[in-house]
Amino acid sequence: GVVSAFNEFATKEYLEPFHGGNQGGRSVWYRWSPPGDGVLTLSTSSTNTTYDTLLGVYTGSVVTNLTTIAGNDDVGPGDSSSKVSLGVISGVEYTIAVDGFAGGGGDAELSYDFVAGEVRRLDTTAGANGRVTPESGDYASGTSVTVTAFPDPGFVFEGWTGTLESTANPLEVIMNQDHSVTASFVRPTITDDFESGGFNPAINYILSSPESSAPWSVVSGESAGGEYSARSGLISDNQSSILALEERMIAGVGSFWYRVSSEAEFDVLEFRVNDDTKRTWSGQSDWIFYQFVVPEGTNKLEWIYTKDPSLSNGEDSVRIDNLEIPVF
Repeated sequence: GVVSAFNEFATKEYLEPFHGGNQGGRSVWYRWSPPGDGVLTLSTSSTNTTYDTLLGVYTGSVVTNLTTIAGNDDVGPGDSSSKVSLGVISGVEYTIAVDGFAGGGGDAELSYDFVAGEVRRLDTTAGANGRVTPESGDYASGTSVTVTAFPDPGFVFEGWTGTLESTANPLEVIMNQDHSVTASFVRPTITDDFESGGFNPAINYILSSPESSAPWSVVSGESAGGEYSARSGLISDNQSSILALEERMIAGVGSFWYRVSSEAEFDVLEFRVNDDTKRTWSGQSDWIFYQFVVPEGTNKLEWIYTKDPSLSNGEDSVRIDNLEIPVF
């Protein structure tokens, strides 16, 4: 069937949701309860519809606390009508909003078509640091639903768990049964704990540079966990030992553990990101954890141990361990 309404004098309620992703401004509402399980199709495509429509379908009875079931702005390029098709459950009351894009108004016809049939439930959940579309909903048995995971900045999609386990994104779900899927997200990192007895070959280290008088090396016997750590080279007064790396990274946070044993205030470990000094350390310390921020792009990290013109103290060296960087 078809229902119609003139919305020129309609308004938008306080905290009313955006229908089809647009703020609208002149919504007309309907209520409908299906006679059984099945698929409901709604459309504003009609020669009698005179404005750019928005369409939203919800459950719930309070406008500030509705659950979105479906929504649409435009059917496609060049077609400003709206259309949704959704699985519906017997005994559930659905609220349907027809609105005008950016508050547009005029006449609109809403056609509806219900086909009884078996309906399956799809529950979609996003873990921390991301979101999933579409939201949970009901679908006709046997239909295909494409579920997509969107990680927050600085994170990547790891995989789906639940009735389906996959690393595909988007994920095609065939609704031959009720499904529940959860997306998980992780911060992408590459780590070097030096436990191989050497530097991780997956990291683009720069072990020899013209400014470095002695290279860093991986040594045993002292670490933040395990057996090995990276130690500055043996240098004399007025010399530096430099460890550097260059990697393409996403915007995020890196970290490492450090330990210094040097002449306080004079023989110094300096840490740089893209030639910008972030911190310096000297004196005597046990293992300490340090985090730093990196921008998106190719970044250069440097650990520079420099001795002044005289004197030494302690082991006259510095160490780092458990390096972690947010790789692209």
